Amino acid sequence: YVSFLFERLYTENEKNRNKNILASYLTSLLAEIDDAYKKTNAESSKISIENKLCNDFIESAFKKPDQRFTIQHYATQLNVTQSYLHKIVKQYTGKTPLTWINEALILEAKTMLIHTDMPISEVSSQLGIFDPSYFARLFKKHTGVTPIVFRKRIKYPQKG
Repeated sequence: YVSFLFERLYTENEKNRNKNILASYLTSLLAEIDDAYKKTNAESSKISIENKLCNDFIESAFKKPDQRFTIQHYATQLNVTQSYLHKIVKQYTGKTPLTWINEALILEAKTMLIHTDMPISEVSSQLGIFDPSYFARLFKKHTGVTPIVFRKRIKYPQKG
């Protein structure tokens, strides 16, 4: 439509027609451009809001990793539904919220295993996982080794 308006403006101007017609086409053209700008601005604003929601979720998940914090917990905290949070996080990161929560838990577990001498069961319970065998399976699934092996490799790295 904008292209059509440009053509009409050009044609009317070439024919030296009535200035009122030119003014009408120019007003229409500017109105169309303004409308397109508002739509583009609204879309980028929506993207910014969704991106902020995604970043806020990830920041929250890594701030205090705890297995007891469900996706619903974070959705409530961020004032959105669980399904909307899932959709936005998956869309922007390619990972589900649960994947992010588990990654935050494993990163915190690694940090605790490296920097403390807490028993594995204590590390597990600090993360809200009260079944140490489940913690060991989850840790191994994400790292390829058990928490005990991980700690030994960090504290006593093999030479050569």
